[in-house]
Amino acid sequence: MPRSVQKLWKKKVVGLALLMIMFVTILPYQSAQAVDLGESYLVMQRDYPEMIERLKAGGASDANIEAFLVDMENDVSQRGTLTEANFNSYMYQSLQEVLTQRQHRTLFLALVDQFGEEIDYTMKNGQLHPDLVPIRNAVMEAVLQTEDPVEPHDDPNDNDTSGGGHNTSTNPVTSLESVNQEIQRQLNTDGEVVELEVGSNNLITIKGSSLNNIWTSSRDLIIEFTGVSLQLPQNSLVLSDNNTLSISVTPVSQSKQEEILKKTSSYYKILGQIFEISATTQSSLGSVIFRQPVTVTYAYSGISLEGIDEASLDMYYFNESSDKWEKMGGTIDRNTQTISFTTTHFSKYALISYTPSSGTFADLVGHWAENDINNMVSKGLVKGISPTHFGPDANITRAEFAALLIRALGIPEGSHIMSQFSDVSAGKWYFNTVNTAAQSGLITGYTNSTFGPEDLVTREQMAVMLKRAMTYKQITVISDTNQIESLLDQFQDNPQISAWARDSVATAVDKGIIKGRSSTQFAPTATATRAEAAVMILRAYNQF
Repeated sequence: MPRSVQKLWKKKVVGLALLMIMFVTILPYQSAQAVDLGESYLVMQRDYPEMIERLKAGGASDANIEAFLVDMENDVSQRGTLTEANFNSYMYQSLQEVLTQRQHRTLFLALVDQFGEEIDYTMKNGQLHPDLVPIRNAVMEAVLQTEDPVEPHDDPNDNDTSGGGHNTSTNPVTSLESVNQEIQRQLNTDGEVVELEVGSNNLITIKGSSLNNIWTSSRDLIIEFTGVSLQLPQNSLVLSDNNTLSISVTPVSQSKQEEILKKTSSYYKILGQIFEISATTQSSLGSVIFRQPVTVTYAYSGISLEGIDEASLDMYYFNESSDKWEKMGGTIDRNTQTISFTTTHFSKYALISYTPSSGTFADLVGHWAENDINNMVSKGLVKGISPTHFGPDANITRAEFAALLIRALGIPEGSHIMSQFSDVSAGKWYFNTVNTAAQSGLITGYTNSTFGPEDLVTREQMAVMLKRAMTYKQITVISDTNQIESLLDQFQDNPQISAWARDSVATAVDKGIIKGRSSTQFAPTATATRAEAAVMILRAYNQF
């Protein structure tokens, strides 16, 4: 591989290694009839010697490979027995844990160095390179003791229409067959949704063909787990008929919970358990990202709220990149004691009561934006640059503004495998932030491959991002040319507003989100401060 290509791949090393390891390296170490670690590695050496040699050529040693597998074994063993139905879901959860360990960097670099072309093909096409598919199948056959580990078998009872006329499942569905039978039964009745109740293992697997039948019937899919309900809107996920979707809701391991609690500020009181929602498909390269927001409803009726102001409650997701809790902006129903939020990507969540101390930031006292910023802080939408300083007059970058925006919209940062931009590398704090914002349609780059994450954001750029946020929330925006020009005529520097930003500036002004620097000047290319950005986001947040 050319040196320039190697350099690019190494910037994406963590995500790409995740892809390769998920499908090729890990599988021999957890099964219904698990072999010990030494035997498993011997299987790799015996059946896939070319892969071992290529990893070694990339700089990895036998010890590097074996050490990684040991850590994967230790983590995945806490999650229960692997089956065909839960394979992708459980393995992905374990991979996210182990990838935080820096001691496996040598193996990561070897994978990127030696499997660059296969990875490139896989990332561009959204599916494994054909040469890698039989390897995965062979390994799964050895692990799960089945000759057809990845293709779902046909259900002879898919057309069964027996059962009552109710449109919801009255008994938990536990197997692939029972899930698809229940879907077919409900599709043969009148109803606006298909509703499935999941068994005690809190995992469900659905055929792509059944999912597509639900969308064809113009219905949403509601999945009821213990304490958590998911509503998938029509066409929120596109699958081939022979693919499958697996969704699980599980508490995080005790060791992971303790690790997260150590990183949690005293202002955050976690109520109940930290849990993880995971969605994968047989062909997914990681956790699924939905095309439309999924509504998640969490029931907190069994949690003691003694001494807790219910108004302080919200659902938060744990941002693995920053080790911080991010507010989801949920809606509380006090009558049913539930809280609902929307997301396009699942993560680790907890119900949290956030109670910041008063007067936290010394540099906000008497500042023009003091009240608005404190309001934002109380909502968990902005943070200080230190425990005692907010930095209201410091400039804000494009990446930082994108972070504020997805936080206000309640969009969790996904664990991305590949960056959309060459200047947003995996080692930066904003890697997942910027790629999540781009995938959600909130931002675009200067070009198709560059974003300028550390450039200072301009006022007209912020207007464009805010208009896209309103479109994301289905808020009506201005498109009429005459109305746009009429709104912009109030500013003497109107001609300086870029053509690509004019409708966005007009919308932001019309909605009262961005005001002029004066009554006659908009200052489209001027940079913004953290205080200005926070106030703009708050004004938008109040309209979302």
